[in-house]
Amino acid sequence: MGKTIKFTDLAYEDIERLREFLFKQTKSTTVINRFDKEIDKAIEFIEEFPEASGYVEDFEPLRKKIQWNYLVLYVEFSTRISIQRVFHQSEDWLEEIEREFI
Repeated sequence: MGKTIKFTDLAYEDIERLREFLFKQTKSTTVINRFDKEIDKAIEFIEEFPEASGYVEDFEPLRKKIQWNYLVLYVEFSTRISIQRVFHQSEDWLEEIEREFI
């Protein structure tokens, strides 16, 4: 069995923000459902293979999993995996991370 997955409050806020944006842009529940499925796939992959995704340059131990134009940023600990943030690839996510960690 994989490690326990925990989401930070910011990660939950990111997911909700992205869902709202997608719905405003598309008015499509199909797109929202696809987004949810792709995020779920990313989380399942992270849980099963936490070391498979690369580190965010200059921010080790932060790792990034890319799934369907989205980045899931996480940190692996000995007993759990913490999902830190979720961004669309077009967002300036690196600047956001720099503000948080520096």
